[in-house]
Amino acid sequence: MRRILLSVLTLSGFALRLSAQVAPTPANADNFVQNLKTATANVLIEKAYLHFDRQSYTAGDTIYFKAYITSGEKHEPSKVSGVLHADLISGRGRDSVMQSLLLPISNGTAAGDFTLPSYLHKGSYRIRAYTQWMRNYGDDGFFYRTIPVNGNTVGVAATKAVNKPDVQFFAEAGTFITGIPARIAFKAVSNNGLGADVQGVIVDNTNAVITKFKPAHLGMGQFYITAAAGKTYRAKLTFADGSTSTVDLPKPEPKGMALVVNNSDSTKFSVDINATKSYYLENKDKNITIIITAPGMLKTVKTILDNQVIGFDMPKKDFASGVATIVLFGPDGNEMGERMLFINGNDGLNLFVTTNKQ
Repeated sequence: MRRILLSVLTLSGFALRLSAQVAPTPANADNFVQNLKTATANVLIEKAYLHFDRQSYTAGDTIYFKAYITSGEKHEPSKVSGVLHADLISGRGRDSVMQSLLLPISNGTAAGDFTLPSYLHKGSYRIRAYTQWMRNYGDDGFFYRTIPVNGNTVGVAATKAVNKPDVQFFAEAGTFITGIPARIAFKAVSNNGLGADVQGVIVDNTNAVITKFKPAHLGMGQFYITAAAGKTYRAKLTFADGSTSTVDLPKPEPKGMALVVNNSDSTKFSVDINATKSYYLENKDKNITIIITAPGMLKTVKTILDNQVIGFDMPKKDFASGVATIVLFGPDGNEMGERMLFINGNDGLNLFVTTNKQ
């Protein structure tokens, strides 16, 4: 495996990472970077996040929450909007708004509450929050949270037996490629919106057991698998009540590149690009690009595919706390994988509280 040695060049507020072998950036990657710069320069993005007093509720309870409204790439308290819209949406109909609130925003914060009717049916309800400014860019940027509510169970018992937890599987960076070890994450969610207890085995198309798995926390977990040529895979699931189900895993691609990220080190994160032998031979010594975005930052790593496995490390001290996104572009300039990770930069506020009386 070849590790890339990086040097730093700061340009117009952006940090550009270059490998020892610098190659031209593919057109699609160039467009990706330019669009991000344009969006950062010309568009003021506002975001809302709601912090709730509990994870689940019962009919008749009051849902208390505090809202944080930020703007800009550094997520500073927003001065753009003065009012936050908050809606309680029924889970029994498409966007059926049960209650709406208009909350004053002061120094980027707001607070409110919804009182749940005592006759409310048991199920999952949604809370939506947004400002008028956020509506300029569509509802994809609105805040949404699903709230499980215990309540009236009339009409629920008849369907309870057939409503099994929803289990989904996600290959790291969205790629599952034959011959390359893959990390597969899974998430099991019950009808009430909470994590479900599930365990199972992965079998191939000959019904041979490949590996076993179970959640590590709240119905979520991961396992590793290396897909063999010509094989497909499925998960045989067993739930806490003894019921069973089967879910197909994504079909492995015959060749390509996989993006692998290791975020376990507190001082750095590692990025590896693994190519299948056939893909490497077809694209040997061609240009590839990795673009990393984070709050207030954009970094570009350019290198040449001169090894089946290429890797580099990024020090976390160069990043603000928050979510970073890593995107891999192939020699043709097309996106081949995308991976998100959370960076804890330990750059939070240090608060000291003392009393004014003994």
